[in-house]
Amino acid sequence: MADPSLVIELARQAWKIVEKGLEHETTARSFGTMQDELLPMLADIQELARKMDLRPEEIQSLERIMILMREARLKYSKIECRNCCLAPCYKEELDRADQSIKDFIQGKLAVQTARTVMEIRHHQLMTTEHVRRPKPLKADLESLPDFTVGLDGPLMNKLRSDLIRDGRDQVFNLTGFAGTGKTTMAKLLCCDMQVRGWFDDNILFVSVGSEIESRGDVAMELQDKLSENGSKAVLVVLDNVERVSSELVEQCRTQISSNPKSKILVISRVALTGLGTRELMTPLEEDDARTLFREIVQPSGTTSYNIPDHETFLQVVKGCGGFPIAIKLIGNDLRGKPIEFWQKLLREWSRQGQSILQTHSDLLARLQHSLQVSEEYKPISEFFMDLGLFPKNHMIPVTALVDIWVELYKQDEDGIDAMILVHHLTAMNLADMVVERRAGSDADNYYNNHFLTQHNILRELAVKYSSDQAETFKRKRLIIEINGPNRPEGWPQSPQGVHACLSLLKASRRQRVAARLLSISTDQKVTPDWCNIQAAEAEVLVLNLQTQEYKLPKFMKKMKNLKVLVLTHYGLYTSELKNLKLLSSLSSLKRIRLEKFSLVSLYRLRNLRKLSFYKCGVMQAFKNSWINISKKLPNLVYLDIEHCKDMMELPPALSNIGTLKKLSISNCSTFSALPKEIEKLQNLELLRVSKCGLFEEMPESMTMLQNLRFLDVSYCASLRQVPKEFAKLSNLNKLYMMGTSIRELPDSIMNMKHLNVVLCDEFVFDFWEAIKHVCPKLEIRKVATFP
Repeated sequence: MADPSLVIELARQAWKIVEKGLEHETTARSFGTMQDELLPMLADIQELARKMDLRPEEIQSLERIMILMREARLKYSKIECRNCCLAPCYKEELDRADQSIKDFIQGKLAVQTARTVMEIRHHQLMTTEHVRRPKPLKADLESLPDFTVGLDGPLMNKLRSDLIRDGRDQVFNLTGFAGTGKTTMAKLLCCDMQVRGWFDDNILFVSVGSEIESRGDVAMELQDKLSENGSKAVLVVLDNVERVSSELVEQCRTQISSNPKSKILVISRVALTGLGTRELMTPLEEDDARTLFREIVQPSGTTSYNIPDHETFLQVVKGCGGFPIAIKLIGNDLRGKPIEFWQKLLREWSRQGQSILQTHSDLLARLQHSLQVSEEYKPISEFFMDLGLFPKNHMIPVTALVDIWVELYKQDEDGIDAMILVHHLTAMNLADMVVERRAGSDADNYYNNHFLTQHNILRELAVKYSSDQAETFKRKRLIIEINGPNRPEGWPQSPQGVHACLSLLKASRRQRVAARLLSISTDQKVTPDWCNIQAAEAEVLVLNLQTQEYKLPKFMKKMKNLKVLVLTHYGLYTSELKNLKLLSSLSSLKRIRLEKFSLVSLYRLRNLRKLSFYKCGVMQAFKNSWINISKKLPNLVYLDIEHCKDMMELPPALSNIGTLKKLSISNCSTFSALPKEIEKLQNLELLRVSKCGLFEEMPESMTMLQNLRFLDVSYCASLRQVPKEFAKLSNLNKLYMMGTSIRELPDSIMNMKHLNVVLCDEFVFDFWEAIKHVCPKLEIRKVATFP
């Protein structure tokens, strides 16, 4: 008797065969539908392949798969009644044919198609020679250095964060002077894993430069990129962009504006204001500079290149100033060299007047080239060179530049033209602006708190530009540095001995200079006979000194064309200034700025228009000139007293200077009162008494100043009230009164019809708000009590 379990298993297997047979018709219909859809497309691919002259084996593989599809459908799709028992076998054959077709399409055909697309793109690039396309990203990234340092800090993190997030800002401007590593950082960003993850391969990296023809190509390439990727994020990196290319940046921004994830990173030496968020590329920090320099002079994995002792190594690195371009050039020069080469370089840098640019011509050539190729540099080259008049490692007062440029280049006396030039210099990264504390608004043309700082290499570049103009004594700018008894190379020494007179006569001929701008810097050890030149043509004299007391040199008496004198003491304390009397003979002198000097007396300066004291001891000089100060300064227009701690009050006779238009006293901690005679200053247009803690009262007589347009009494904490007849200042246009102890205002303020701007604190803000219905044009700004 048969085993029941065996019968059951045979019946189960028989039923599976029957099920396959029943499923055959469904499989056949599906196979037929696939064939109807795929055969026309495969036929088109086959025809295009023939037109493109692809390899025969690739076309043959297409033909074989098409034949397989046709044969399988003819042989296995329809079953006659007499062959119905073969349905399960036909079902398996159709399944195998279906799987073969799918494997071909998903595997070999997909690879062939991808390679063919790349060949087509390559063919297009090679055949359209008349259209110049930017280099693809990978070609640009091949130039990345093997070793980088200092580029993965806060700036890199901020740029990465800005690029890979949604936001309103779509344009970012990475700017900095030549050789600071901007392009390298941009390429590293493009290779960054997070950036690549956000943008995938949708990154367009283009070096723009100054060639106008390339800008249309960039826009076209971007349009292609956007068309290919639809709504996907695209990153456009525009390298080496100049201001003349700002239209291109704007055009690209318009193209990506519909996709907030897309971004533009602009790399430029000049800040492109108004086109995006600015990020400044600065020189390397000291630790990073040492690391990079060590890698260059002794690459990783090498022991054959020895380096000198630690102190010598640090001195050379410091001399490079953190500029990657300087580190690389000098590092390559010193690699493998004995210590004597290092010592020679340091000796040359320590010589009088020598600098890194004078000892390394390649570095100088590269930096000069970066300026010369820029059309934007040419209009301000003169002003860039003027920054070299001031010593290195010290801030340059913007007010000193204003004084020089107003007289030398005939600019407006308010300093508007000068500040535009300052903004150009900072935008070109030739200098940096430092604003210690703002008082009011820059619109008031008050720049006593504004300073420029300059990297030492940039300062040396400005000096070198000046020195290249002509021979030493024929230059427009003559910049002299004197340390102790040493003199600059080629500078005549003071005559000694029997032939002193004859030697002095001959020396004077050699020392006759034609410079319009003369700058002399000395150290603490300079001897009294430091200079005996003839500079009759000089219109600007900048003296940078460090001695504890200083006597103006006699040669100044013959500077008949001198218009501007900027005298600065860089020691810790004020220096006593002597021999001021010789300035009385200089009839062309219009502007004097003194910093950190103490004066005993003032002398007659009949044509002086502006006198500025900054951190000076001046009270003794004012006391000694208490009665006749108006005779000594008969044509003074602007008196500026800043940070003078001993300045307690002004002499009443100052009110007799009828030409005075601007009187500014700021940050003078002991100043307490204005003279009652101030009403005589009928031409006074600006009066500033700010940040003077002991100033308690505005005299009633000042309400007689009918031409006063600007009054600033801000941050005078002891000032408790304004004059009762304050409204008599009928032409007052601007009033700054924040940070005072004033808590109420007289009713007469409603009659001040010409008052347009008031800056005040919260204590009197409501008083001014209450009269807005009477003075609808009045602009009231609430400012913090403490600056």
